[in-house]
Amino acid sequence: MASIRKRNGRYQAQFKYRSYYRAKTFDRIAEAREWIQKEHQRVAEEFNFTGKVRPMNTAEILTRYLSEITPTKRGAHSETAVLKKLLKESWVKISLDNLCITHIASYRDKRLSEVTPATFKRQFNIVKSACKLAEDEWNWETPLRLLKKLRYPQPKPKLVTRVSPQKEAELIQAAEQTTTPQLANIIRIALATGMRRGEILSIQPEHIDEQHRLLQIPDTKNGYPRVFPLNDALLSLLQEFALADQKPSANGLRLAWERTRMKADCPKMRFHDLRHEAISRWWEKGLTLPQIAARSGHRSFSELFRYSHT
Repeated sequence: MASIRKRNGRYQAQFKYRSYYRAKTFDRIAEAREWIQKEHQRVAEEFNFTGKVRPMNTAEILTRYLSEITPTKRGAHSETAVLKKLLKESWVKISLDNLCITHIASYRDKRLSEVTPATFKRQFNIVKSACKLAEDEWNWETPLRLLKKLRYPQPKPKLVTRVSPQKEAELIQAAEQTTTPQLANIIRIALATGMRRGEILSIQPEHIDEQHRLLQIPDTKNGYPRVFPLNDALLSLLQEFALADQKPSANGLRLAWERTRMKADCPKMRFHDLRHEAISRWWEKGLTLPQIAARSGHRSFSELFRYSHT
């Protein structure tokens, strides 16, 4: 309970909850009311007025998230790897009562010495997402407010490498020399369609409409399916790929690409650069904004312009 009484021309505020008691005198009643509000908020957190479940630590939150939520996502494989590594960190095992921003900042500094700011931000956002879901749906207490305080450098825009006809030929040649099945065709498809790795690996025969020369891409990153027009050469290439007995796994493709780009003397080229290259080539061919957006799946023109490197 809380009360304010005027005494000797000043205002005495009192706050009591169970064995907790505090009192303070102020010159203005507004200051007394503000103090009571802060005391109530502080004690509410300490005594858990909200009735929320308090997990032991952040690791308990991440463990449940990994078990229940991550398997339902398209990027479950990569997110699982991130969370398993996070669960080995010391700061996630500290009790929520003792966890402070210093612990998280130390982890940030250590991690930034190993990965780029963009990678750190992407991985750390998984922790924030897990905590937000735990608060909203599980009625759990989380360190989300602490996580939001953490400052980290803004990722620098990455230099996108254009794929010249010569580099394309070298990549294809290097891919054909590997034992990874369909790798060369995957690179050809990426440069022709701008599809992402996961979208290419998900291609099935039923997605190809031979009569209308269309490729259906039902499972996309933003959740919006799209349709891609096909010429004769691309239709034949996609049919060969879709009917192939063996295709690489997501991780197998990632490792094979690393080896291929090194062999082709393109050490800084990312697989995602092939998507940039495909879109840039459409610009150079004179396709309109709606035509390019329909092929690439971008929902806004501002995002699409980031992929243009003509």
